[in-house]
Amino acid sequence: MNYTTSAEDQKKAQEIKLQSAASQSHKATKTDLFSLIPQVEVDEGVAKYVLFQITDPKTSQSKYLVRSKYGKYYHADVAEDTIHDLESASIPFKILGGGRMSVSSEQKTISIYGHSIGFPWEGDYKHYITAELVKQVFPDYKITTSNDGY
Repeated sequence: MNYTTSAEDQKKAQEIKLQSAASQSHKATKTDLFSLIPQVEVDEGVAKYVLFQITDPKTSQSKYLVRSKYGKYYHADVAEDTIHDLESASIPFKILGGGRMSVSSEQKTISIYGHSIGFPWEGDYKHYITAELVKQVFPDYKITTSNDGY
């Protein structure tokens, strides 16, 4: 199957961007959860991925989250569960962009590439941030990045 970003998905991504912007100004009380949120959650196979930046409202400390979910056809679908969790914990977030990720445990490789129509990168692609985070969880894997591909 060849999936493309539909008008409906672009609308969904825009709504998520608005949620993200609203969360930036929202102060939270449940910040003890900030340190418990895993930075990397990726599935085996080829899947779309999203890079988040979250901020602890008490300390203003920030960290990145990478989410890649096999079987999700749009970047907005990948982001949805994490957004729900962050909003439930009152943790401000911003989606920095996305792309695709190919994870092979058999070959011990991870390829990070491409872009997201719904969550385009502001400025330069930030696959290097994703690669650094993924390397912490998969230290024995060969990790490559490319701005090419979709």
